[in-house]
Amino acid sequence: MDFISAQLDTGGKVVSDVRHTVSLTVAEKGMDVVFERGLSFNGFLEVTPGATQLRLVVRDTASGNMGSVTVPLAP
Repeated sequence: MDFISAQLDTGGKVVSDVRHTVSLTVAEKGMDVVFERGLSFNGFLEVTPGATQLRLVVRDTASGNMGSVTVPLAP
């Protein structure tokens, strides 16, 4: 799985980005638990000066499926 974070300025320009790739193998019988409870990824991210939004993208490298969310950053 790829975890990508991008910090954007007021014009939508990327001012900082970070990418983490995590190898993950789940046994077939464990997939029900993953679908019920989801997965958790914890990390530390320092806010870049001038950044007003944080966009997070998760991509399943096996299927290509992805999802994203953009959240405002406090001034």
